[in-house]
Amino acid sequence: MKSIAIIGAGLSGITAARILQGHGLTPTIFEKRAVTGGRMSSRHSQWGCVDMGAQYFTARHPRFIDELGNWIAQGIAAEWAVSPYHLSSSQRLHAQDVVQRYVGTPQMSAITNFLVANLDVRLEQSICGCHHRDEQWWLENIEGEAFGPFDGLLVTVPAPQAVPLISASPRLSMLARKVRMQPTWSVGLLFSEPLATEVNAAFVDNDCIEWMAQDSCKPGRLADTQRWVIHATSDWSSRHIDLEPGEITQLVTEQFFAMLDLPPVPADHSIARRWRFARGHLDGSSGFDESLCLGCAGDWSHGARVEGAWLAGQELAERMLGALRWDMNPKP
Repeated sequence: MKSIAIIGAGLSGITAARILQGHGLTPTIFEKRAVTGGRMSSRHSQWGCVDMGAQYFTARHPRFIDELGNWIAQGIAAEWAVSPYHLSSSQRLHAQDVVQRYVGTPQMSAITNFLVANLDVRLEQSICGCHHRDEQWWLENIEGEAFGPFDGLLVTVPAPQAVPLISASPRLSMLARKVRMQPTWSVGLLFSEPLATEVNAAFVDNDCIEWMAQDSCKPGRLADTQRWVIHATSDWSSRHIDLEPGEITQLVTEQFFAMLDLPPVPADHSIARRWRFARGHLDGSSGFDESLCLGCAGDWSHGARVEGAWLAGQELAERMLGALRWDMNPKP
């Protein structure tokens, strides 16, 4: 039976693994963090759960629309009927757009938690080397432990992190080096007393903030406290990339209250998360080297959206099946 190594347990890697497993292959996912989901993961604490990464997603591609229908039927996703404001220093516009937005329920991580069931996932495994010899792949972690052999390798981490892992293919390495990824600081604020504002989500025209939302007003969330998530702009995040989380929280919170035109009040709890590789700028197709059975992609290769991450995983799996000349029909 053919075995495939997948580095990265975000939506792309999980999607690829499910497809390959459905066709009778044996995928193994290696993830450096202690949780799966990538930017679809949620932050859990005694004060509640918040989506610090992906805030919502849309569905445009027919295949993803079908998949979304399955998620809704399973109760792990729902439409978020929200009409975001557009805020700036000079105006507050409540735009009635027609965009259908969806979220995981009861948190964004519910989707990947459901999808990863029955998959072989090795958490807290930071892979630093990938070696191809005798038509097979061997992986090595930072402790020097080896894994393998595998018949194919898929790398679904952010492009800058993928470069050293796909060095066996100069073409794929060059593709990944072209991708410029930008960071985002994300701040979560919890208030036991709700803020006096009608805004529940907003796109913000501000040097510091680009998005804010009441995470606690999304479908399936507990409304015992008011929980906000604020995303800083990429430019601001780049300039402040090395600040401590406490400093970031203070700066972002000041701008948050200013944009809501509210007097500042202390949050009962706050957290900050730095997404160093939040956005990519390559919008094309997955990179794949058939001679090595090596693929590399992620949301950065398909438009930097949740839908893009899922489509990237689909394409990687299909190209791997083709490279292995494997039966393209799912196993019963």
